[in-house]
Amino acid sequence: MITVKNLIIHEIIKNENETYKAEYIPSESLLEIDQKKVEMIEELDFRYSSLSQTMAIFDPEEGNPTKQVPKNFLNYIDEQQPQYDFLAFSKDCSKNLIHHIDHVFKAKGGYLIFAEYQNRNHFIAVFVVRHRKGSTFKRDDNTKTYQVNESIYIDIEHMAMAARINLNARRLNNRYISFINKAQVDSQYFLSWFCAIDQQNNLEDTKTLHKILNQIELPSPNLDRADFINTIYNHIRNLPKGEVVNLKSLGIAFFEDENKLTDFADKNEYILNHEFNANREELRKFVNLKAKADKIGLNFPLDYLGNKIRIDNDQVIITSASLVEKIRLEENAQND
Repeated sequence: MITVKNLIIHEIIKNENETYKAEYIPSESLLEIDQKKVEMIEELDFRYSSLSQTMAIFDPEEGNPTKQVPKNFLNYIDEQQPQYDFLAFSKDCSKNLIHHIDHVFKAKGGYLIFAEYQNRNHFIAVFVVRHRKGSTFKRDDNTKTYQVNESIYIDIEHMAMAARINLNARRLNNRYISFINKAQVDSQYFLSWFCAIDQQNNLEDTKTLHKILNQIELPSPNLDRADFINTIYNHIRNLPKGEVVNLKSLGIAFFEDENKLTDFADKNEYILNHEFNANREELRKFVNLKAKADKIGLNFPLDYLGNKIRIDNDQVIITSASLVEKIRLEENAQND
């Protein structure tokens, strides 16, 4: 259940293939929160969560007059400046967007939906949506026929761009900004305006994926988790050169649900890019080696080899105090 604290909509009018003609049309007051507004934010949040996200932080560069969003954000969340409210924050950010979009030939404007809401985490988000033309049927009682009328719809389903600040993650010094549609042509001006710097951390993302795979419900109760993770390891290891790990693709390939991994990460507050290059050393930890001979079976992570488990000629040397204790407990139980 989403709780919406603040909501406002501004508009930037800018036609594609034009420069220096952008127009800013602000709202002068926050929207009153009712069920319809909550449902709109729920829909936007759902759409956002279903799209591939890249993690980021604010650009720490100071003194650049074009980099206003981080400064405005800090002014808003700073309790020492209570006069700087959500309305002022959203208006200052929107006005600053003109400087980033006006000279971009291919850029288009849209509606800027600024929302502050709670949904497991405390978020401040900016969703950019545009309108599209559609048709409706209306009956003409004089001719007793249906006429086709053109209508304008707000296209929430196909969100143009969006970014979301996770205040909980920020307090924990985690990557706290996420954004979508990184590859879109006009997303660069949006990221420049938002001052978001990609935070690719392949090591941490690979570690986090391993944690998720060790906890998530398996596609079938008959599967062995170690074998299942080994299969995913082989899949990632055999990706064509240059292809990244994509959580949506893994979801389809192994769970028949593209949102399975990303939803699990979101619900359990795991921070990771939805697309990343796997760290090869960390990826080795996905693998469990199995060996059985002379009625002795071993099943252990690959990275244990050469560390906790060493091979010396025809000997296997295991260094594990807890395993020794376990064997002794079992031995004593058998002797009782």
